[in-house]
Amino acid sequence: MMLVEEGKVQLDAPLQNYIPEYTYSSQVTIRQLLNMTSGIPDMINEVIAEEIADSLKHLSKKDAIIYENRELSRPFSLHEVLELVNGRELNFQPGEKIRYSNTNYSFLGSIVERLSGQTLAAFMEEHIFEPLGMKDTSANPEDATCPGYERTDEIIYLGYGRDRSGDGCIVSTTHDLCLWLNAVLKKKLLSQDSW
Repeated sequence: MMLVEEGKVQLDAPLQNYIPEYTYSSQVTIRQLLNMTSGIPDMINEVIAEEIADSLKHLSKKDAIIYENRELSRPFSLHEVLELVNGRELNFQPGEKIRYSNTNYSFLGSIVERLSGQTLAAFMEEHIFEPLGMKDTSANPEDATCPGYERTDEIIYLGYGRDRSGDGCIVSTTHDLCLWLNAVLKKKLLSQDSW
């Protein structure tokens, strides 16, 4: 929305204006990406999950959890995301339904990087975290002080996340999340119209 306010992004413009490499970019708008109504397949929960399903069958429960976590939480370049979803049809006509897709926010993160000339992490630090005083928040999961884990019959250590794209890279604290929530409730960072 900050880029919308700067005139660099138009909400109802087709994705092809920003990521023309995507097969269905002429059919999807930025607003549909933001609202999860794009119909674009989820690169994580659909594409990769299907691809690794056979590998998981041959592993113990613990090893399957570790393998799946490593495959799903690794960094994906825009090129890799496009390779994962370009060969797949849309799940539905854009605007017809709401369905979560990590691909939407991965594309949006790439758009921020292309238009700002910064990494997503640097953009978020400069434009969101610093202005709100979110000192313990980062768009780099490796900055987390607490590793991930899965509790089954035992506690399985999963380590730190590695994804730095727009679909899940933020680590924070409850204090900083309160700062974020107050900023949203007080409509900071954006104009009244953008909120």
